[in-house]
Amino acid sequence: MSTPKDISEFKDAILASGEIHALVQKELGKEADGKWAAFQRGERLEDLHDLISDNGTCYGEIVGELEGAAPDNDTFAIQIWKIGPLFFVTANEFDPLEYFGSLKVAEDYAGVYFGSYIDALNEREQEEDDGWTEIASADDDVSAELLDWSGLEKIWKQYHLGEFDRFQDLADRSKHISISGEQWGGDTPGLSGVWQTAKTDNETDLEKDLRSLVAGLIWQNRKQIHQYKHQSKKAG
Repeated sequence: MSTPKDISEFKDAILASGEIHALVQKELGKEADGKWAAFQRGERLEDLHDLISDNGTCYGEIVGELEGAAPDNDTFAIQIWKIGPLFFVTANEFDPLEYFGSLKVAEDYAGVYFGSYIDALNEREQEEDDGWTEIASADDDVSAELLDWSGLEKIWKQYHLGEFDRFQDLADRSKHISISGEQWGGDTPGLSGVWQTAKTDNETDLEKDLRSLVAGLIWQNRKQIHQYKHQSKKAG
């Protein structure tokens, strides 16, 4: 994967750029000439770097764009921008700008860094082309949504089946379902997770499989289920 560079490594090219100079003029107004002269002397360059970082997407142009898979069957844009001699990669809810000296290097970086999201979107589109239909999706666990879709929620609660298995795991045993997870939100604690999506190639056959799997779970755990129901009656 291409390695991003610190913006300070582009010092000479930045100070020679008419686009960067124009940005400074527009943003700093009356102070622009004095500030630009100081930048040319190598003074307070961190202020110039902050100015570029804060306004790069206002004065720059998009020169490349990719798409990645987002939760709830959505997508997000991965954009490559250019301002002056700088190329940088942005995507919502991901790390701050990363700088590069050419479009090719920026594209290589974006393709690898966001590769898992790009691949997930390609797989999603391939599944749709292959006749798989989305039936449920949720953050981390799609059990409740699958129970609602299948109409088995009442019997699942009535027989306390959640004590023995997770419905998502039970459903995944059918050959007519595909459950995949997509990471969202990067690695930010509390602001990230895995979005689960369930698809089927045959809704009728999947419903039959789910009823059969639930019936088997009830039979395997019939003694404990009887105890749970007895305890519930006593408690009531």
